[in-house]
Amino acid sequence: MKNSANLEPFLAKIRRQNRTIRRQLREIQEDRDTITMILDNMQEGMVILNGEKKVLSVNRSAMHFLHPADRDQRLYDAGRFDVRLLIRRRQSRQLL
Repeated sequence: MKNSANLEPFLAKIRRQNRTIRRQLREIQEDRDTITMILDNMQEGMVILNGEKKVLSVNRSAMHFLHPADRDQRLYDAGRFDVRLLIRRRQSRQLL
Protein backbone atom coordinates (compact mmCIF):
# COMPACT_ATOMS: atom_id res chain seq x y z
CA MET A 1 0.00 0.00 0.00
CA LYS A 2 2.78 2.41 0.85
CA ASN A 3 4.41 1.87 -2.56
CA SER A 4 1.22 2.64 -4.45
CA ALA A 5 0.80 5.87 -2.46
CA ASN A 6 4.33 6.86 -3.41
CA LEU A 7 3.59 6.14 -7.07
CA GLU A 8 0.35 8.14 -7.22
CA PRO A 9 2.00 11.51 -8.08
CA PHE A 10 3.86 9.84 -10.96
CA LEU A 11 0.73 8.04 -12.15
CA ALA A 12 -1.24 11.29 -12.04
CA LYS A 13 1.45 12.99 -14.10
CA ILE A 14 1.41 10.15 -16.64
CA ARG A 15 -2.40 10.42 -16.93
CA ARG A 16 -2.11 14.20 -17.54
CA GLN A 17 0.58 13.61 -20.17
CA ASN A 18 -1.60 10.99 -21.87
CA ARG A 19 -4.51 13.45 -22.05
CA THR A 20 -2.20 16.11 -23.47
CA ILE A 21 -0.79 13.70 -26.06
CA ARG A 22 -4.29 12.58 -27.13
CA ARG A 23 -5.40 16.21 -27.50
CA GLN A 24 -2.30 17.11 -29.52
CA LEU A 25 -2.75 14.04 -31.73
CA ARG A 26 -6.36 15.06 -32.46
CA GLU A 27 -5.16 18.56 -33.39
CA ILE A 28 -2.47 17.15 -35.69
CA GLN A 29 -5.00 14.85 -37.36
CA GLU A 30 -7.40 17.76 -37.89
CA ASP A 31 -4.60 19.87 -39.40
CA ARG A 32 -3.57 16.97 -41.66
CA ASP A 33 -7.17 16.51 -42.81
CA THR A 34 -7.49 20.23 -43.55
CA ILE A 35 -4.26 20.28 -45.56
CA THR A 36 -5.28 17.15 -47.47
CA MET A 37 -8.66 18.69 -48.32
CA ILE A 38 -6.99 21.89 -49.57
CA LEU A 39 -4.42 20.03 -51.67
CA ASP A 40 -6.98 17.65 -53.18
CA ASN A 41 -9.31 20.48 -54.16
CA MET A 42 -6.80 22.91 -55.61
CA GLN A 43 -6.62 23.42 -59.37
CA GLU A 44 -2.84 23.17 -59.54
CA GLY A 45 -1.16 19.79 -59.54
CA MET A 46 1.17 19.07 -56.66
CA VAL A 47 3.61 16.20 -56.29
CA ILE A 48 5.58 15.90 -53.05
CA LEU A 49 8.87 14.02 -53.29
CA ASN A 50 11.43 12.79 -50.82
CA GLY A 51 15.20 13.21 -51.21
CA GLU A 52 15.40 10.16 -53.51
CA LYS A 53 12.71 11.67 -55.78
CA LYS A 54 10.18 9.06 -54.72
CA VAL A 55 6.59 10.25 -54.65
CA LEU A 56 5.33 10.87 -51.13
CA SER A 57 1.99 12.36 -52.13
CA VAL A 58 0.10 13.38 -55.27
CA ASN A 59 -3.01 15.52 -55.32
CA ARG A 60 -5.94 14.87 -57.65
CA SER A 61 -4.97 17.56 -60.16
CA ALA A 62 -1.49 16.10 -60.56
CA MET A 63 -2.94 12.60 -60.92
CA HIS A 64 -5.20 13.88 -63.67
CA PHE A 65 -2.30 15.61 -65.43
CA LEU A 66 0.14 12.70 -65.15
CA HIS A 67 -2.65 10.17 -65.82
CA PRO A 68 -0.65 7.08 -64.86
CA ALA A 69 -1.99 3.68 -65.86
CA ASP A 70 -2.44 2.76 -62.20
CA ARG A 71 -4.46 5.45 -60.43
CA ASP A 72 -4.35 3.85 -56.99
CA GLN A 73 -3.66 6.90 -54.81
CA ARG A 74 -2.55 4.72 -51.89
CA LEU A 75 0.41 3.42 -53.89
CA TYR A 76 1.55 6.95 -54.65
CA ASP A 77 1.08 8.03 -51.05
CA ALA A 78 3.21 5.05 -49.99
CA GLY A 79 6.06 6.33 -52.18
CA ARG A 80 6.25 3.25 -54.37
CA PHE A 81 6.54 5.16 -57.62
CA ASP A 82 9.37 7.22 -59.02
CA VAL A 83 8.08 10.55 -60.35
CA ARG A 84 10.56 10.40 -63.24
CA LEU A 85 8.71 7.35 -64.58
CA LEU A 86 5.40 9.19 -64.38
CA ILE A 87 6.82 12.18 -66.25
CA ARG A 88 8.39 9.94 -68.91
CA ARG A 89 5.02 8.20 -69.39
CA ARG A 90 3.36 11.58 -69.80
CA GLN A 91 5.98 12.72 -72.33
CA SER A 92 5.67 9.46 -74.27
CA ARG A 93 1.90 9.90 -74.60
CA GLN A 94 2.40 13.45 -75.86
CA LEU A 95 4.70 12.18 -78.62
CA LEU A 96 2.07 9.74 -79.92
